[in-house]
Amino acid sequence: EKEKEKGQIYKELVKKGIPGILAGFTSSIISCPFDVLKSRLQLQRIDNIVNVNAFSLANSIWKKVGIKGFYSGLTISLFALVPNWFTYFFCYDNLKLYLLNNYSQLSYIQISIFSSIGAGIVTNSVINPLWVVKTRLQTQLTHNLNLEFDHLNNNNLNNNNL
Repeated sequence: EKEKEKGQIYKELVKKGIPGILAGFTSSIISCPFDVLKSRLQLQRIDNIVNVNAFSLANSIWKKVGIKGFYSGLTISLFALVPNWFTYFFCYDNLKLYLLNNYSQLSYIQISIFSSIGAGIVTNSVINPLWVVKTRLQTQLTHNLNLEFDHLNNNNLNNNNL
């Protein structure tokens, strides 16, 4: 009886978790270049380098490191996004099933909304430490690219002195 129950739990984990893992993997690959640009732009502001926009930053990364520069930290992103989406999909599906079985007075839209909110709360509570580590490591990686924006900063300072 217990073995059968464990087998059923395992099947549910696989059935509900695989789409989450695939979603995490796919979203990591698609969003990584944007995440690198976002993190690097935030660092530029901290370093008081102005006149740097996403296009000039992307151009600089492309010229200096190539496509590889846009995927610095991909491993870290996979480390954070895969468990994130696994947890979200698993929680969402189970919450939805629970609400459908126990709160039949709710509409399907309400059940979907409450399931999304609940899954989001659980996922963010459990996975947040991974996001902190991911952001910290990714900003260190992008900061180590040593992209040169001094010419932009110097031009801006010269323009302000006029």
